Amino acid sequence: MNVKQKILIADDSEINRALLMEILGDGYEYLEAENGVRAVELLREHTDIALVLLDIMMPQMDGFDVLKVMRCYSWLDEIPVIMISAAKDTANIERAYDLGVADYMRRPFERVMVLRQVQNVLMLYAKQKRLTRGGREFEILKFRSMIVDAEKYAGAVLASEDDPRITKVGKVIRAARLDELLMIVGACAGSTGGGVKVSRLVILCKALGSELRKLLHPRSVRVLTVDGKPVSRETVQGVQSYMTLYFLVTMVSVLLVALDNLDFVTTFTAVMATLNNIGPGLGLVGPTGCFAAFSPLAKIVLTADMLFGRLELFPMLILLMPSTWRKY
Repeated sequence: MNVKQKILIADDSEINRALLMEILGDGYEYLEAENGVRAVELLREHTDIALVLLDIMMPQMDGFDVLKVMRCYSWLDEIPVIMISAAKDTANIERAYDLGVADYMRRPFERVMVLRQVQNVLMLYAKQKRLTRGGREFEILKFRSMIVDAEKYAGAVLASEDDPRITKVGKVIRAARLDELLMIVGACAGSTGGGVKVSRLVILCKALGSELRKLLHPRSVRVLTVDGKPVSRETVQGVQSYMTLYFLVTMVSVLLVALDNLDFVTTFTAVMATLNNIGPGLGLVGPTGCFAAFSPLAKIVLTADMLFGRLELFPMLILLMPSTWRKY
């Protein structure tokens, strides 16, 4: 029994998607995406997609942005793309080919042209895969070997005899979630890295403990100390103000970036990675990913977060205050 090849049709028009499926017939298995974000999600979920029919004009993320994400993850090396548009603008056609599409299809659709284009592209990529299969198989085996070695190492480090129900993979995932929390802490005091900083976190925790003890013993007099040195009340108030501002900036940034409708792990860790200047995050912005999937607005927000993290929050706010420029 022959396995049907899987085709992803990304078009915001349900009529266009239905028309393409009707033209191509029952010889293929179809996935449908009504916007660019959904198309990227399906590309991540299904690794056996044989072809993408991609419209240019789509909400949330257009076809060119989807191509950028596919280039970022090297999906275009394995999955051919036929760009779809009613536009006859040669600039769009050139841009599509520059981004790596295999062919360009115009609307309104012509049955013979659609069938020929799809068959030719699938045949061409099948021949290319056969020619490079030997080298590819070697690379895949090597990569899988690296993954197995990494899982063995992670299992050896994280395995617990007291809790056998937790698998190695589960422990690795838990460690990744712990990394998300450590992103907030950031660097030590005096570091050029962003984040809350360890010294502020220590002062904040001790101040919280001091307030709780004061509730239990209202008449007691206690001095907050760090490393045996007293910490003034002004310093504690400054740390509390900084923490309030930090979480406010984080919350606003996450809400603005979330407008792109990407998954929460990608959205949250992208903000944490830029605000704390720590490098990669998780999800689409992981160690092998990039920020190409984000909209221009989200990229502006993340760029601002990088500046806030590197130059600290209060200096940046002072720099942006109109009174600063009037005075100097």
